[in-house]
Amino acid sequence: MAKNADICRVLFAALPDHASTAPLTRSMSRLKPICSKTLKWYMAETTKAVERAIAAIIPSIFGVMYDGWLCFVEHFVATYIVFWRDDQLHCVLLAVAPLDEADQSAASHVAFIRNILAIYGQSPAHLRFLIGDNCATIQLTATMFGIPLVGCASHRLNLATKRCGRVGGGATHPKNRAELRRHTPLAPLRANATRWSSRLMMLERKTRSMSAVRVVFDKMTEIYPVTEEYLLPDAHIVHSPAFESPVVKVAGARGEELTPEELEVLEPFELEAAAEPTPATSPIVAAILPTSNLCERLFSQRKLVMTPQRSSLLPVNIEMIVFLRTNPVADEN
Repeated sequence: MAKNADICRVLFAALPDHASTAPLTRSMSRLKPICSKTLKWYMAETTKAVERAIAAIIPSIFGVMYDGWLCFVEHFVATYIVFWRDDQLHCVLLAVAPLDEADQSAASHVAFIRNILAIYGQSPAHLRFLIGDNCATIQLTATMFGIPLVGCASHRLNLATKRCGRVGGGATHPKNRAELRRHTPLAPLRANATRWSSRLMMLERKTRSMSAVRVVFDKMTEIYPVTEEYLLPDAHIVHSPAFESPVVKVAGARGEELTPEELEVLEPFELEAAAEPTPATSPIVAAILPTSNLCERLFSQRKLVMTPQRSSLLPVNIEMIVFLRTNPVADEN
């Protein structure tokens, strides 16, 4: 009972591992104290139990979502497994492990993913797709695996926005604002304006501008032709346009529009028991996530926990904290 309570304090109250022996902590609990070494041992055993529980529910078809995060001086890679089970999509964190900073090539990424899957008794033979940023390294990683890459749509939009921002950045100068007023009443703010403005004003401004963005989003490529090379389904930045097109059709309940070429692309997702003239595909095809925002949210949440005061933590301890705090399976163990 004591170890469970102390683990929960470290994970969910963002307390250091030595908090279990602190006088203040002990004054608020009647449970028997345990030392930090014992606490780490129990956390390691709990991690192994959660890994076994995850390995037991992984099906024969799955995908992997991953992204990188620089924490202090270590480059961590968050790896999620994406699969369909019990009529719903599951995204389970497999690991947040450091990547060798001396070699961050695509070959290193391939070896990293292979090693993570091996921990759970899986092999790349069952891997059907990757979800990640559209950078050259991740694209080459998908190519080396021989599977399609679902490039993060948020990353593509961010690249397009930065492209437009380089043009609009000059409008912050007083001499250029006259031309801008001819097209819109909105004016860009200087970089130091938001630093001193209230949070309420920032939220109001974002709400005001985002409402307009949602209206014109579908016509963005028409209004801003420069974004076409990032946002179009067949843009050069898209790694697997032949895969994303049938996925969009299946997700939109337009399976009858699939061409023979697109049906061939979806063959790895066909159900073995399908007897229809048009082979049925796994439900995961219609539920594949279009973005890797789940990784970004994980990093944002973990930054609140991994403060500079915890910079001396070993990478393995950081991984245990993030892994157990993130996975709902941890609540059952």
